[in-house]
Amino acid sequence: MKQVGSARSSQGIGSAGNGDQTHRRTGERWSILGILGHVGGTEWWYLDRLGLAIPREEVPEEPFEHLERIRAQLIKVLPGMAGSHQVVGVDGELWSPRKLLSRAVRHERDHSAHICGLRMS
Repeated sequence: MKQVGSARSSQGIGSAGNGDQTHRRTGERWSILGILGHVGGTEWWYLDRLGLAIPREEVPEEPFEHLERIRAQLIKVLPGMAGSHQVVGVDGELWSPRKLLSRAVRHERDHSAHICGLRMS
């Protein structure tokens, strides 16, 4: 759980609400809000691989709320995954709690750096 929290550093996703969030910079695929929506959607997808996602219709549309709701679900299910040896095959790919956490943390770190870059430009 520490890894999830540390990925939301003071300059990245955790502080993305500061400044212009909707403007997409030239040459960028997403605005800051777009990145937040992407991160939340991806974390939902990771949770879905292990059957741990909340129903899609319960996911808020607003990017900050979306990410917070999905993150709350991730933090809720993490303790139950400790020591799990579960491996699930989904669409030809093997998923485990360890893989879910590793992917979520790495993905958020990448996008935290992306948000930092956007905020500095």
